[in-house]
Amino acid sequence: CGKMCTTLVLSLGALGSAVLGSTPLRAKTSVSAPPTAPSPFVGVTCGKDATNATIAAARYCNDSLSVSERVEAIISLMTNDEKVSMLDASNIGVPRLGIRQMQFGEGLHGVFSNCGKAVGEPDEFGPRTGCATSYPSGIAEGATFNKSLWRTVGAADGREGRALHNQNGTFSGHGLAALAFWAPDCNLFRDPRWGRGQEVPGEDPVLTSWYVKGFSTGLQHGDSEGATEWLQIISTCKHFFGYDVETTRDSNNENISAKMLSEYYLPVFKTCIQDAKVKGVMCSYNAVNGVPSCANSKFQNGLLRAQWGWDGYSVSDCGAIRDIYLAHHYTDNWDATVAAALRGGTDIECDNVFLYNASNALASGAINTSDLDTALRRRLPHFFALGEMHGPAEVPYQSYGPELVDTREHRLLSLSVAEQSMTLLKNEAPAGHNEPLLPLSRTAKIALIGPQANFTLEMLSNYEGENTLVLTQSPLMAARRAGLDIVYAAGHSPDVSNPSREYFFEAIAAAQATDVAIVMVGLCADHCAGNGRTENEGNDRGPGGSGAPTLGLPGAQQELLEAVMAVNPRTVLVMMNGGMLAIPWAKANVPSILEAYYPGQLGGTAIVRTLLGENNPGGKTPITWYPEDYILSRSIQDMDLTSGQGLTHLYYEGETLWPFGFGLSYTTFSYKWDQTSRAARTFRLSDLAGTSTYATRCVVTNTGHRVGDAVVLGFVTNASDPDFPKQKLFDFDRVTLLPGESRTVTLQATAEHLSVVTSTGDRWLRPMVLTIQVGDVVSPVTHKLTLLGSPVLLEDLASFL
Repeated sequence: CGKMCTTLVLSLGALGSAVLGSTPLRAKTSVSAPPTAPSPFVGVTCGKDATNATIAAARYCNDSLSVSERVEAIISLMTNDEKVSMLDASNIGVPRLGIRQMQFGEGLHGVFSNCGKAVGEPDEFGPRTGCATSYPSGIAEGATFNKSLWRTVGAADGREGRALHNQNGTFSGHGLAALAFWAPDCNLFRDPRWGRGQEVPGEDPVLTSWYVKGFSTGLQHGDSEGATEWLQIISTCKHFFGYDVETTRDSNNENISAKMLSEYYLPVFKTCIQDAKVKGVMCSYNAVNGVPSCANSKFQNGLLRAQWGWDGYSVSDCGAIRDIYLAHHYTDNWDATVAAALRGGTDIECDNVFLYNASNALASGAINTSDLDTALRRRLPHFFALGEMHGPAEVPYQSYGPELVDTREHRLLSLSVAEQSMTLLKNEAPAGHNEPLLPLSRTAKIALIGPQANFTLEMLSNYEGENTLVLTQSPLMAARRAGLDIVYAAGHSPDVSNPSREYFFEAIAAAQATDVAIVMVGLCADHCAGNGRTENEGNDRGPGGSGAPTLGLPGAQQELLEAVMAVNPRTVLVMMNGGMLAIPWAKANVPSILEAYYPGQLGGTAIVRTLLGENNPGGKTPITWYPEDYILSRSIQDMDLTSGQGLTHLYYEGETLWPFGFGLSYTTFSYKWDQTSRAARTFRLSDLAGTSTYATRCVVTNTGHRVGDAVVLGFVTNASDPDFPKQKLFDFDRVTLLPGESRTVTLQATAEHLSVVTSTGDRWLRPMVLTIQVGDVVSPVTHKLTLLGSPVLLEDLASFL
């Protein structure tokens, strides 16, 4: 759902609008609009801070009862009209019962909200703003390969969400921010043309699963799970499922094999349910194998709830319920659409099909009261868990104030994420020189060229809240604050898609007059000039998409780079983008290339510090960088990752510009097995299928002269088994090492990591000989692992798939 949808959720009253766009959502019958909504309840319902004695005496305020008993007490007192209103994401609650509004919103890489009250002293970055901290985009966070960092970011995001919610909305249920975040986006970056790839941590299900576990746990429980019985924020994993195409997304029917679903598309959502224990899941616009996701009972009720034990609620993406009827033609009237969605496992709608049609569906017999009650039973327990029935005397989160927003700690965290994400793709000596171009000398005279050089808001990517700090944080501004000798020349229209060469002369002059040229180019996702929105929600790249028409640099950026290189071979290429860029010429000709992604509010400082060597880049590519002609030869709707030469590092067999997991450093590292992992190992399947994991230990040493971060990646391969992918990531770790320092890193492989998925979707452990590969993707160490014993069925998904 985009900003339009988020605004709808945050502002649409209970009456709403019967029309979104030009399509009437209320059937052309005698259905009447919902009754006029009462005023919202403002106050504390239950407990020590209760503001209405009559309400506080109700059975559902009795703390000696279980939450399920208290929920049943509420449901028993609700009218059908009240129950229907609670199916809508913009509902105002049930005022007469003291049930406040439950507010939904975004928090993908920072809270989606307006700025609140500014509290605190200025720091080195500027005055306090009261705005939510904006962290780097999801793809940048994935590039850090830092598990603990993701938990920290989630906790900080949730902390600011609570603090902003409490402003202007204490005890009303409606603050500056929501308490239920539609985050994280845990779809996989399967195809580099996908317009929303910048939202997600990468193409790999194991990487994304670790990200989800850390980020969602931080959102819901803060830094220390178990410290309080309350939820800080509700995390919602989106978009369930098989969603990674923007073009015609409302009507897409993705044909996905049982093997691909089980092996690639579904494991992250299993992590959401069983490890992160998220309370929300958002069903997607598309259909899978003929069934719209928001009407798919087999998957929402069967797989998520019955098989995986989920106890949360499903909320539709904005407009996905009407898509069941109008786009997929899965139903032929609104009553049937309401029934298909509710009985398909969707409990809350972002839009107003439920609001305007559920009462009629109830009257016609298409649904019954038990369908409404089931949806409420899935939603209301988490309303209790947020503490929305109680006050600050019992719920410490309700005391969070503006002093917790835009703190120096959060600013430094945003900078740290950006710095850890910086991915050095190439660093060689220019022609006629002996040393790599990076890091730069502080005394060098530098030409800073390109549209991205003075980007501010554009660094935030999409789903960003209001942020004023970033307005003073472009790379150009950061370079000048650092005292560098800078000659700035945009060299290109601020619209990155503009093909005009009219600004080239100034860039060429700057490059000729300086020691080194830094060319900053790439894509744009939001706050873009002109037609420069080259990737975003609704904007896939490539022919047929509405984003950039190719996977190369759009506009005249490639020509600008070549023009600068022609006059100054000491050129550094810095890119801001989410999806990969097809830049074979740059790889062959430009001495140094730095990938910066969308680096967030302090991205300019992160880039400058990295170029100077004050930050040693340690990020790794969380996606595969392919040749453009190969990607454009495939249909973006081809969901089979094994077709052709394959897609993602799990299946792709062709040449790459850069492989998944690639990234250089200003120092060097060596890898060797420790004594316990030197020889080939054996492991019994029966042990692995139980609680045991296979641990492998690698000694990593900083063999260079700078402090640096080593990202240690663990892959497993088996070329002899046709059911096994080309390679699978099973674990990873990030460690900081001083020059000459060594550390033993332990990576763990579970039964699922070492298993195979059959054509039916079942997951098996089989006797086999595997190759374990640990280190980096350039010079890893390997050994054999033999699995012994009889095959073990780990998960039977055939009945769902």
